[in-house]
Amino acid sequence: MSKADKTQKMEKPQVDKSVETDIANRFWKAVIKRIEEDSGDRSGIHVTDLVYDCLRRAYYDKKLGELVSAVSDSEGLMVLWIGQMLHEMPFGEGCEHEKPIEITFEGSVKVEGRVDELCQLSNGSHIVIDKKTTRNIPNAPYDHHVKQVLFYSAILTKVYGYKVSSAGVFYLDVANLKTKLYIIPVTPLMIEAALKEMERKARLLKQALDTGIPPTPEPGWLCSYCPYFKKCVMDGWGQGLAPIIKGSENQGGGGESG
Repeated sequence: MSKADKTQKMEKPQVDKSVETDIANRFWKAVIKRIEEDSGDRSGIHVTDLVYDCLRRAYYDKKLGELVSAVSDSEGLMVLWIGQMLHEMPFGEGCEHEKPIEITFEGSVKVEGRVDELCQLSNGSHIVIDKKTTRNIPNAPYDHHVKQVLFYSAILTKVYGYKVSSAGVFYLDVANLKTKLYIIPVTPLMIEAALKEMERKARLLKQALDTGIPPTPEPGWLCSYCPYFKKCVMDGWGQGLAPIIKGSENQGGGGESG
């Protein structure tokens, strides 16, 4: 074998990097499309719009419609995508899957929702379960997640006559492949408080959407995780940013979806 033949034999074929980039881009475009398709109609006011103390996130989401595109990193998109697949999987016998619910307060202020799982217990009562994907399971359920299942419980009790005895937040850690279910007992006083808070926030959000004036911001540690943080500051809020950013570093948000 000649020296030229040996050199040719030892040479490895070159990989076209543009092909790798092209296929990766196609994958992420498909992921974004799937997430947006599964998001459904978000024109009305939903329970998930009201779970945060600050209503500006919901306001910007509806006015700008950029919540998915605001997630710029691949890990964040992956969490959203896996979250969609988790929501599509029913818990099975004895559970109503993705149950649509709604409540209309005085003055035609309507709030809609979709319960991930509504499961009947052996004593005849029900537990409301919401699924969340995350990159880090918290030591306790986040306040806004607890509020979400309590709002669901309140609507199911007030409008549909269900006896909801407990609510649960089911976390799936996509980074460490672990799960955790936190259960919150539900009492009549908690139902009453949830209804009042939900109505108050729904009225404020509806007024903001009707007038085009953003709601008053409620600064907190979640601000640094909000995709509309910069927009919020540009719209006239810039006080106390350093303490908020510093505080967020101690909370360990870890990314979430659902």
